[in-house]
Amino acid sequence: MAQSTKTRILFVFDASGSMAAQYGKKTRFQAAREILVKTIDSLESVTPNVEFALRVYGHQSPNAMMDCLDSKLEVPFGRGNAVRVKDFLNSIKPLGNTPIAYSLSEGVNDFPGEMNVRNIIVVITDGLETCEGDPCALAAQFRARNITLKPFIIGMALGPKGADYFKCVGTYFDASNEQQFQGVMEVVITQSMYVTTAQINLLDQAGLANETDVEVTLYDAQTGELLYNYVHALRSGGLPDTLHLDPSIIYDMTAHTIPPVEVRNVELTAGKHNIVAAQTPQGTLVLKVSGTLDVSTTQCVVRRAGDNEILEVQNLNSRKKYLVGNYDIEVLTLPKLDFKNVKIANSKESEIVVPEPGTLQLRSATPGLVSIFMNVDGRPVKIYDSSLREPQSLRIQPGDYEVVFRTSAIRSARLTQVKKARIGPRSSTLIQF
Repeated sequence: MAQSTKTRILFVFDASGSMAAQYGKKTRFQAAREILVKTIDSLESVTPNVEFALRVYGHQSPNAMMDCLDSKLEVPFGRGNAVRVKDFLNSIKPLGNTPIAYSLSEGVNDFPGEMNVRNIIVVITDGLETCEGDPCALAAQFRARNITLKPFIIGMALGPKGADYFKCVGTYFDASNEQQFQGVMEVVITQSMYVTTAQINLLDQAGLANETDVEVTLYDAQTGELLYNYVHALRSGGLPDTLHLDPSIIYDMTAHTIPPVEVRNVELTAGKHNIVAAQTPQGTLVLKVSGTLDVSTTQCVVRRAGDNEILEVQNLNSRKKYLVGNYDIEVLTLPKLDFKNVKIANSKESEIVVPEPGTLQLRSATPGLVSIFMNVDGRPVKIYDSSLREPQSLRIQPGDYEVVFRTSAIRSARLTQVKKARIGPRSSTLIQF
């Protein structure tokens, strides 16, 4: 699908002294100039929504002067620039240094500050930086100036050293001869001029793209840089929303389900509509209390069945989606409640109902130590302890308990007191020492 909005392409052209070297039957400068002019002329004749500009470096000062500011926007953006680009490149010859970082830094300001425009940089060079600049440090500037794609770098016979040097800057192509240069230019223009779209299919258990409302993050697989953050959406027709992505990047994707799902090394086909799929079948865990008492601050710890790692902390009287599977739920009531191997099924609700608590009030005429025990398989298990200095009111699950107290005023185990407490839903029980 052709790009419908305006596209601006800034060509950053190397006119340093080394461009006078032979490149087959022509010099590198001659070959690059002819292919660039031919490309611009061809696109202008068939594409009304594209503008070109030309920044040249290394053409104003001889190499001996070590001029690291030798970079200039020679042809600003506009329609019908092919003739202007040709005339200018015919008027100069290769001379000086290779200030790539400076040229890119200046080049981001060559784009008019217009929204809804694809801004693209194409660097044509036969050498690496010679002015101690750092092209890798310019990524933030590219984003700030709405550079849609990472810069394309066409290296003329640079070989592996070019690929290694420029990988942090953008998408690198090497062309060891004129024929390869022509082919690389065609690839670059295709990726620049044609929209690359993608839809992220979050698949249910039947393999249908029905899952949605999940946060999705895309990273640069090579650098780990966070590039895009979306909340997944389905359009009114039930299809995933269409995204416009940079096809020059290999992506790692994380769908922030519980637990997260990761898809590695996603490659897009430039100029096409791509589908990126992730297996994310989900069901809903509903945690509720049998009565009407507000216990929404009571937390529940969710783990994969048989696993100690905490996946999520969900409050009572709430609902949340999880990937299909079995989970252990620990409800942090008093005492704690454990629900083992709770099954979450695709597009289904799994409901856990917690009994409504009662209230246990503890009072003492003198400060002391208080503990609460419950009977588990005939043995007392402590579920609570505290210093009782002032009245306490505890929400506690229905059941029979023993409350143990010893005053702090006199340190004697013989002064320990034990009282029984029966707690019912919404009941209030007072234990006085």
